Amino acid sequence: TQQPFTTSSQKSPPHYQSIRASQQDPASSHHLPSFSAGSILSTFPIFLHRNLLTLILGIIMLSLTFIVFSSFLIVAMTLIATGGGAVHNSLPNTVCILSPAGVLDASKVHTLNTSMSFLEQQGFRVKLMPNALKSHNAFAGTDEERRSDLQSALEDVDNCSIIMCARGGYGMSHTIDLIDWERVNDKRKTLPDVTPQLRLIGFSDITHILLRLLDQKGVNYLPLHAPMPAFNDFRDAILWGRTLKLLNGQVVDDLRATSETHNRQGTGKGQLIGGNLSIMMSSIGTQTDLNTKGRILFIEEVGEDARHLDKMLRIMGRSGKFDGLAGLVFGQFTSYSNDAYFPSPLTSEQVIAQAIEPFVKTSEFPIAFGFDFGHGAPNYALPLGVNAVLTVAGDGSTLSIQN
Repeated sequence: TQQPFTTSSQKSPPHYQSIRASQQDPASSHHLPSFSAGSILSTFPIFLHRNLLTLILGIIMLSLTFIVFSSFLIVAMTLIATGGGAVHNSLPNTVCILSPAGVLDASKVHTLNTSMSFLEQQGFRVKLMPNALKSHNAFAGTDEERRSDLQSALEDVDNCSIIMCARGGYGMSHTIDLIDWERVNDKRKTLPDVTPQLRLIGFSDITHILLRLLDQKGVNYLPLHAPMPAFNDFRDAILWGRTLKLLNGQVVDDLRATSETHNRQGTGKGQLIGGNLSIMMSSIGTQTDLNTKGRILFIEEVGEDARHLDKMLRIMGRSGKFDGLAGLVFGQFTSYSNDAYFPSPLTSEQVIAQAIEPFVKTSEFPIAFGFDFGHGAPNYALPLGVNAVLTVAGDGSTLSIQN
């Protein structure tokens, strides 16, 4: 028959009696109760609560650990992307961007916007000059509009501690001699505690400005043959990291190139000077003519066939630009093509070696081919007017910047 439910007057189970006895008798309080299978089952919810609490605490600790690790990882990646950190305290953070030569098409405007956003994320205050996005035929505005932007940026000591040319192209030869350099130098001399007093970035057609800045007396300018915000992706951690360090006057890694057939071994020390071949050749006899004596000359070019490459190098040689060099460095010759005078399979290196041979055969300075700067990728930044060492050995070449 079915047993009736136990009432409060009925005898309690033995394990409850032992617990009550220990509570009533102080002398027996040190004895542990004897648990039966029933007692364990009856107290199971207590263990369950404890395990649940432990589980929750464990999840919280794992979450906090993940958050801390993620934050550390984000900071580390940011440091890598900026070449060792955000804007260095010694670097003025005002950037002016202008287009002194070719027009910006839609793709270059997109690249420019991306680069500007990146610069702002790095802590720079970016100012786009009024005429930077204008167009006049294939130029970025009329000659006067481009000259006005350049003159204003060069004089603006408050907002243009760094000037970045958006792209190259063609057009600097129209305006470079219209700049009032006396006014520019007077403005920049008001910054005696800032060294250099102006940093300017660009390459290709911008070689005109880079060379002109080297001629200024009584001021300290830093021209950088470096990636441009509408032509190159500034988010490239290695390229931007090198550029940022050079802007700060910090030590950068040596540039290295593999051993090439027409290298000439040796070591040369001197100031770096150079840029685009066609611009340097067309500047001979002008106000931006370059003095190469005792310097390391670096050269790059884009879109030239073998005949024009040969002609420009021979003009440089006939003008004495290879006389008394401390070293000669060749970078990228992008989109090179053969022609009837120099048919395939002659490479750009072979054409260059033939063109310069009459002008360098009696000298002993080192000559190196194959460095990564120019219109191709990667385009590593090079500072003009800064001391460097070129070492050409049997196993390759090294160009070391001596900050």
